Amino acid sequence: MDPDIPLKTSDEVERIRKSCRIAAQILRSVGAHVARGVSARALNRIAAALMRQFGVEAGVAPGFPGAICVSVNDVAAHGIPGREKLENGDIVTIDVAVLSGGWYGDVAASYAVGAPSPEKQLLLDTARGALYAAIGAARAGGRMGDIGAAVQEVADSEGCAVLPEFVGHGIGRLLHEEPAVPHTGRRGEGLPVVPGMVFTIEPALGLGGAALQREPDGWSIRTRDRSAVAQFEHTVAVFADRTEVLTEL
Repeated sequence: MDPDIPLKTSDEVERIRKSCRIAAQILRSVGAHVARGVSARALNRIAAALMRQFGVEAGVAPGFPGAICVSVNDVAAHGIPGREKLENGDIVTIDVAVLSGGWYGDVAASYAVGAPSPEKQLLLDTARGALYAAIGAARAGGRMGDIGAAVQEVADSEGCAVLPEFVGHGIGRLLHEEPAVPHTGRRGEGLPVVPGMVFTIEPALGLGGAALQREPDGWSIRTRDRSAVAQFEHTVAVFADRTEVLTEL
């Protein structure tokens, strides 16, 4: 096993679990406010207030202008919460990371504003299904390639594109630790999945091409062809006999 991959004790998993549950509660509360006419900035204010209420810190990167990432339609990641109001048919991805008691929790989900087009609804359903297929493949004794293959198979079955530049990551004392968790791959290949690993699985799927570009704001990453993206993320802990979703409420 790679010595750079920090394996967690049961006590450390419990500390991460607490952070993950807070992050999940915040995500659920913020997601309930997604509606036509609401701005991403308003969603950010709700999240920031909840973080203060729970006594946790935002887990965003230093310098990021927000407490959460709010990515709309073709913004694939790191969307800055702005004043633009959500419109009917938009897809909104909310990514919540928190730091509580020295341990991180990380979770994300995509939401439809009003009635999405059939194509966007398919994208949402496929991205969610890809996440749970990947969680099912994340078992002690398996390989990281099993996780990536599970995502790829679900995406391919519905004609969606996996954005391979976005990978999951180990999590604990740091938001981003080893190992990297790919969302493409071949079964039986890659690093072994072993008890004590705690990592995120967060496949981002798109309706078009996988090429990306960074916006002038220095944070937002958008699809070059302006196709919509959906992403769902959970933090999981691997035990010898099971894999637990720490961010599931």
